[in-house]
Amino acid sequence: MNIQEYENIIIPMLNPSIASMQTMERMGYLIGKFSSEVGETCGEFCKKMFHGKNISREKFVDELGDIIWYYIHITREFSEDTKNKLQEILKISPKKAHISDESILADFMILFTHIGKLSQIYLTGKCTNQQDLETHAVDIVKNIGQIISTTIAEMQISLEEIITYNVDKLSKRYDGTSYKSSFYKTSQTN
Repeated sequence: MNIQEYENIIIPMLNPSIASMQTMERMGYLIGKFSSEVGETCGEFCKKMFHGKNISREKFVDELGDIIWYYIHITREFSEDTKNKLQEILKISPKKAHISDESILADFMILFTHIGKLSQIYLTGKCTNQQDLETHAVDIVKNIGQIISTTIAEMQISLEEIITYNVDKLSKRYDGTSYKSSFYKTSQTN
């Protein structure tokens, strides 16, 4: 499965109340959730690194899938051409072996720095529309994609593995057609 196929699967899964927001309001939500997912993944990694907890590979694949889910949705806020370029970055995985836990932790910290920069652009009102995003935020989002790609490579996990796992997880949560019908499916089983 490629990034475009993955994007086509996850588009209808975005809550309609979020999807119907204006671009910058939706971007604020996506940045906040993206930051939260990076934090969750970093937290799991810290448990492994500092507390010696045995965190499964599957757990990291799951958490990285959540990060990529939000990254893809953030890229959709840009023009089609820019979006495609930003998504392609994820495929350019440096061929690194697992360097060190410290290097991976540093990647997470650098991600937070770039998320902070993106948040600052959003909160200061520099961006009020897609054109402003293209001017002020594209380089930051590009850097975020490069860091995600590097982190995945350092953890010796493939993008394909993450996407496949995430689609399987989401297919259990959603029915694949929409958030609303998925909610209905979930409420029927409760």
